[in-house]
Amino acid sequence: WGPGGVSIDPTDGSVWTATANAVVNHGRILDESAPLAERVVHLTPALKVLGSVAQLDTNPTVIGDQGFGATPMLFKAAGCQPMLAVNSKDSYTYVWRRAAISRPPVLRMKLGGPGSNNTFFAQPTWFPAARTLLVDGAVLPGGGGSSGAVGLRLQKNCTFKVAWTANIGGGVQPQPLAAGRV
Repeated sequence: WGPGGVSIDPTDGSVWTATANAVVNHGRILDESAPLAERVVHLTPALKVLGSVAQLDTNPTVIGDQGFGATPMLFKAAGCQPMLAVNSKDSYTYVWRRAAISRPPVLRMKLGGPGSNNTFFAQPTWFPAARTLLVDGAVLPGGGGSSGAVGLRLQKNCTFKVAWTANIGGGVQPQPLAAGRV
């Protein structure tokens, strides 16, 4: 669903993807509950399922269009286990330890906006120089409905804390880019 489609783990070649809108047609009824629908899915290079985790939250304003709106972004920070970050169409940003996707996420934060026209298609970016996960298209905490970017700093205990916010306007925004220390 997300820009880029899938992520490949360079250490083992495994494939990570996030799904949405996995529609099965039952006559005149469209069912979005096909196997592995609305999940983060981990696959071998030969596409055998290694594991998956369902979306945890539902946004009543988008019922019937649940799922993820971004490609899982893989990252590894010094002192922490390998992680993945992904945004759901239900307005949440999630971070899981890759080796423990069946366990509760390290981060589960509602950053997207409410309403059926505000599904959360933002793609997170990892900025290793600042140990910061960047999420755009977010409704800024305490920002009176303003939208923009949020920097979530990874702490020494491998949890996240909001480090900064920036109002950069509304609408669907491109993925933030990080290169070196920029």
